[in-house]
Amino acid sequence: MFTKTSQRGDGPVPGHEPVERALAPVRSGVNQAGSLISAELKIVGNLDSNGDLRVDGTVEGDIASRSLTVGEGARIDGSIAAETVQINGTVSGHIKGGSVIIARTARVTGDVTYVTLAVEEGGVLEGQCRRAETNNVAKLRAPAMPKPAEQAAGH
Repeated sequence: MFTKTSQRGDGPVPGHEPVERALAPVRSGVNQAGSLISAELKIVGNLDSNGDLRVDGTVEGDIASRSLTVGEGARIDGSIAAETVQINGTVSGHIKGGSVIIARTARVTGDVTYVTLAVEEGGVLEGQCRRAETNNVAKLRAPAMPKPAEQAAGH
């Protein structure tokens, strides 16, 4: 695949073997790392993921995922729907989650619907809290935004 040529360009350098590397197969499964929105990235639009998501940047839109972690410097302006939600940054919008943790560095402005809720000392929550029924956890994960077909139909 790659070989080193002599500086004269007349062929391979003696004693140097071609370098070939096989790419590791891509595996789908539960053990894969989640998606990351880095601190330098700003997303304008909705995010929908069946996996884990970490936001360290800015999202202006709704987020639906299996689990969501909002980093300390992150900002989300929109609704969140996830089975587990860990907030360390700033969120403005409705949160629906099975397990919701609002850390000491978090600032949440909006209503929270939860099965379990923890607010660490120093964490700020401005909004109403509503406990969901345990058997409705699957519905909490339902996307917070309309499907593309619904948008096209004007619903």
